[in-house]
Parts: sequence; C-alpha cells; structure tokens
Amino acid sequence: MGNLSGSGAAAPGKSCLPVDGTTCQFSNCGKGKLLPTCVVGFASGTTGGAQGQSYIVTNADDNAVTPSKGTLRYGVSLGGDDKGGVWITFAKSMIITLTEMLWIRSSTTIDGRGVNITINGRSIVLAGVKNVILHNFQINTVGETDTVHIFAGTSNVWVDHLTSFNAKLGLVSVVQGSTDVTISNCFLTNPNFNMLLGASDADIQDQKMRVTVYRNWFKDSMQRMPHCRWGYCHVINNLYTNWGYYAIGARARAKVKSEANVFIAARRPEVTPWFQGVGADFDLTPVIQSTGDLLLNGSTFHQFLQFGPAIAPQYRSEAYYPPKRATSTLATLVQNCAGALFGTRVTKCIYVSS
Repeated sequence: MGNLSGSGAAAPGKSCLPVDGTTCQFSNCGKGKLLPTCVVGFASGTTGGAQGQSYIVTNADDNAVTPSKGTLRYGVSLGGDDKGGVWITFAKSMIITLTEMLWIRSSTTIDGRGVNITINGRSIVLAGVKNVILHNFQINTVGETDTVHIFAGTSNVWVDHLTSFNAKLGLVSVVQGSTDVTISNCFLTNPNFNMLLGASDADIQDQKMRVTVYRNWFKDSMQRMPHCRWGYCHVINNLYTNWGYYAIGARARAKVKSEANVFIAARRPEVTPWFQGVGADFDLTPVIQSTGDLLLNGSTFHQFLQFGPAIAPQYRSEAYYPPKRATSTLATLVQNCAGALFGTRVTKCIYVSS
C-alpha cells in the first residue's frame, strides 16, 4: 500500500539559496519538502506538491487501467490543484517499466532522492499543467517520443538531476506555449536529438517561452542541446562533450544567451549549426550570443546577431539568476554532479560543489 500523510511542509522561500546548485538539493537546506528553496532560473517559485499530501511508492508494478495503491501511477493520480497536490517519494530502489505514458497533474513532485529509481518504457508527459518538480531519477529507453515531454501551455516546471538517454525522438522537450521551465543538473545523452525548446516555426505561441538550461552535461549527441524557437533560452554553466552536427541551435527569432559553458570538441568544432557558404534559405533570424564560454579542443562559436545583442534574462528577481561556477572548474563539477545521484555519488558531488 502507498503511505499517505499530511504535508507538514515548511513554506518554500528564498532564505536558503543554493551556493552552488547541487549542494542545496542534498543538504538540510533542501531536505524533504524544502526542495523548492533550491529552484533557480525561470522556474523559481515552483513548489510542486510541497503543500499537498505525501505519498510513498512501495510497488514497482504499473497498470495504466487500474493502478494499484503503492505504485507510481496511483501516486500521480493524487496530484492536481483541486486535491492540493502530491509529493511522491520511494520506499526503496526500483525499476518501473511504464505500460503507457505517465501523465503528470498540477502541483506534483516526483522526488527520487535517497534511492536509485529508473523509469523506462514510456514517456513522462506534462500537458496544460503547472507547478511540477521532477527530481533525481533515471528515465530512459522510450521508443515513441521524448523521455519528458512538456507541452500545451504547461508552466512552472523544474526538471532537476535526471539521467536520461535512449529515446527515439529526444530527451526533455518544452513546446507549444509552455514557459517558465528550468532544466538543471541533468545527464543527457542520446545518439541524435537531445533537447527541443519550441517544436515548429509555426508555433508563434512559443514567443512567451522562457527556459533556463543550467548545469547539465550534454554528452555524445548529434544535435539540439538545446534547439530553440521563438522564446528566450538562457543556457548557462553546462558541459558539452562530443557533439555531432551542432550543440546549440535556434530558429524563428529565438533569443539564446550561452553563458559560462564549457565546450570540448571531438567530432566537430563548431558549436552552432553554421557552415561556410550557407545558402540564402538559412535562417538568420535568431539571436545566439556567447558570453564567457570556454572553448576547448579547437571549439568555435558562430554568433547570430543580425537583430542586435541578446537581451539579458528577465528573471523576476536577481536572486533567481543561477549561480555560476568558474569555467576552469566547471567540467569536474558537472561530471561528478550531473544526473540522478545516489550512494557515494552524493558525497562526492557535495564535496566538489563546496
């Protein structure tokens, strides 16, 4: 049976801001339902299910028609603003093979800290919801779509410390009018597509999209790390290794600020999808600006500035601006801390974060 109790959550606030990202999530600062105090970037203010009931997953089974108490799918069904939301944790390490897509409701947190949680088989989907936290688990081997698909006007979502790989279309995507999303501290590797922010040149509703891409490790992917359309994408303090066609791309008047990232070239040196002698149909409408990036192994960065310099990210408070690690030590930090953390990795990560 699932374990249900009252929320018992302290009101989330900014009295315990993260000094260097991960340290907050795995210390007393962000313990339990205090995790929302660790959010930075455009998702700042997201509380997930902190004000709702607590639910413990005890059973790795999945039945999409009649979910049993104790399973993840049953816990997700308890979310929603009308129910006050739900904070989901796990009694033990487990592998959950989804039989159908897992549709997340508003005011939901999936918190995998303290154990090793793997979700595979089908994708996690957020459609037209708000106030969601997905934290510290693995999601992989998804055949039909992305591993985490955020669309249809979803807002205020924090995706943090996920390990994601092996998906047909891509990994984390934010499309169709969704906004105020932070994707942070994740390990993301896929043979071709990685992260798509804005799916179509025709989706003008993505003009309001604001996404912070922070402290992730993009490894061994061909393209889209991320690819942005229409909205504003703040790409800050990430590690890039061995991209193929390009690392950061944009179309359709998107604005991308690439700040204090580390690029280590292998297959191709150019970070953006730029080639000498491109044709007249090449989209030059986006703004892609590099500031403070560290370009290693011959990496190069072609900046698209035809419409002027990229504007600064319009965070609601200066306190929400993600803390920057110096690029000279960033690679070590991200290699130790990106993705789902459990066991000795937690201790190792906090050591290099301090």
